Amino acid sequence: MQLCAGTDPPSSDRVRRPALATGLMGLTILVLAVGARTLQWQDNHVQITRSTTSLMGVFNRYRKEMDRILAEGAIVFPNEQPAPGDARMLAHPPGYSILMAAIKWKSAPVYEWLWVIQIAADAAAALLIFLIGSQLFGRRIGFIAGLLVAISPQLAYYCLLLTPDSLAALPVVASVYFLVLAMKRPRLRYLICSGALIGLSCWLAANSMGLILLLGLLVPFLLPSGNRAKYAAVFVISGLALIAPISIRNLVAYHRFIPISIQAGLSLVEGIGDFDREGKLGMPRSDQEARVKDVEWSGRPEYASSLWFPDGIERDRMRLSRGLGVVRERPTWFLGIMCQRAAFMLRYNDTKSYGWPQDSSVVGFVQAQPPFSHGLAYEPRQNLQTGGRKVLVFNSQVLDEAATLPGDAGLVWSASPSDLLASGRTLTSGAAATIEGNGNTLALAGDSSNYDDQFASGPIDVRPNTDYILSLQTTGSRGAMAVKILTQDRKVALASLNLADALRAAAFKKAQAAAGDDSVEPAPAQLPDVEIQTAFASGPRDRLCLVVSNNGDPLGHPTLGISGARLIALGPTSGQITHLPRLLLRAAQKLLFTTSRTVPLILAGFALCAFAKHWRVLVAITAVPIYYLGAQSPLHTEYRYVLGIHYFALVGAAITLSCGFSLCSDLIRRLARTRSEQPGAMRPEQALPPQQVED
Repeated sequence: MQLCAGTDPPSSDRVRRPALATGLMGLTILVLAVGARTLQWQDNHVQITRSTTSLMGVFNRYRKEMDRILAEGAIVFPNEQPAPGDARMLAHPPGYSILMAAIKWKSAPVYEWLWVIQIAADAAAALLIFLIGSQLFGRRIGFIAGLLVAISPQLAYYCLLLTPDSLAALPVVASVYFLVLAMKRPRLRYLICSGALIGLSCWLAANSMGLILLLGLLVPFLLPSGNRAKYAAVFVISGLALIAPISIRNLVAYHRFIPISIQAGLSLVEGIGDFDREGKLGMPRSDQEARVKDVEWSGRPEYASSLWFPDGIERDRMRLSRGLGVVRERPTWFLGIMCQRAAFMLRYNDTKSYGWPQDSSVVGFVQAQPPFSHGLAYEPRQNLQTGGRKVLVFNSQVLDEAATLPGDAGLVWSASPSDLLASGRTLTSGAAATIEGNGNTLALAGDSSNYDDQFASGPIDVRPNTDYILSLQTTGSRGAMAVKILTQDRKVALASLNLADALRAAAFKKAQAAAGDDSVEPAPAQLPDVEIQTAFASGPRDRLCLVVSNNGDPLGHPTLGISGARLIALGPTSGQITHLPRLLLRAAQKLLFTTSRTVPLILAGFALCAFAKHWRVLVAITAVPIYYLGAQSPLHTEYRYVLGIHYFALVGAAITLSCGFSLCSDLIRRLARTRSEQPGAMRPEQALPPQQVED
């Protein structure tokens, strides 16, 4: 049975399609993939490296290992034995640190080169998906699958994080490509390459190790008859041979057989904590809480300083035992959270909030307008007297450092509290705006609504396509409020910030500077005066307004004090040439990458494949998603851990779209044929003048 017209797996006797067309399709996918990731980089690179919620803490762990490699000149095996009980070397595989060391050894900027390598690797993965789809289903489905991977906002964003997760996906995709080649023409070299690539992926992320065993079991089913056991053994041995140096290092350094790394206990207990919102089961929900629990469970205060030292291996086994105890006590509940976590792994953008880490599936589409593009000079960490008095908000995220503003040189607008009140207005009957403190403060009080706008300033004139920083002096707040920079009609937001997040970050930095303790988290009320800087680009607008709104359940009437505002122009926004590509890419992402649309397309594609009884093909494209869904569902999982699912899942969406195109095309042709055959319908020759018919 055909999968859909014109999309059967190509047979050996079929006429080979032109190589030029295939090359042009591949080039299109590469260009689109690199372009989409470059635009995402323009939108997000600042907050990726500087926001208070960034993963730079994870990056710093790899950087420490990079420094050790460069200092010792030892890549895998350290020159000195780890201190007794020091398991920090086992927390992550060494591959990413080795890559970073190679970049720094060449005296190249680490951040920039990692971005270049990761963007290129993810574009190569999109090209490989095109080749896999072409081999299994035909060129059209392969091309659609490659395009979907190329424009995916999730894949484009996560390849920019300075972690090894997206890099680890490329060897997995390449491994499946060689496995597909072996399905067509069984060769030992294909199986060796396929197994070795899974092993290479394990050097970057340990969670792909089980793929060696799963795919090894599937090789006899996927390959034609003859030498199946031999091919499966070659595949598994090739993968394990690549992992062996890490296992030998761990055996020599710790005198224990640890295949790659230790994280199972920590991931299990934090995974339970993710769904135990009220903390009834006593499981940690973060690494910081895990350290506290280690102290509580063992009575060892020295465990509070690090997850992996002292007694790192024993502590992770203790966490694993505690977590398994919960599983044994509540097996039905645990099975339920496994199903919820599996559903999260297949989620794309939607409007419902599930809390961290489930919300890590939601990634912003590429911005329609070129974003704020000026490089900023950042103030050094504030001292004890001024620490935490300033925060910078960029793309709605609070950054670790405040910007050094150019003073009055670029000042284009300023307003005192009385100016704001005179030119502005309240927007709801329950809101109030008054001058207090001898005219030094505009006191705003919101109504009892959840998200309604409460106060809007008068119009602020700006230059189109220009970068600005709004500096807002706040004097204390209560409740949940947001500050927004909107177009004059208040329909489009150029920037917004959660006031509570900004004040909390400011209070945290001040307490950290004062106490030298990163666990101190005081209430925002301890900082009565905070300067909040908001960076944004004006786009094509020439008039804006400053708006204060409620931001969630206010639990009463939220309040905010403003003692002044300034708007500073930094210069034209660069990258205007990207405006049209941004509009087109954003439209495609919004159309395709929402949970309610993408998931049905994926499931329908796999169902069509099963209905057509292409069982080997179905197993080949679903093996990796099924593995990650099964292996990660018991453990704490962020979206970046399971990126490998989505390269292959989008092949299913491509099958549905291709069959849909074929169905629509057939219907159009049939309607045209039916219309032409109706009695009285004009035939083609009847439309010609009589003399032309005779000729």
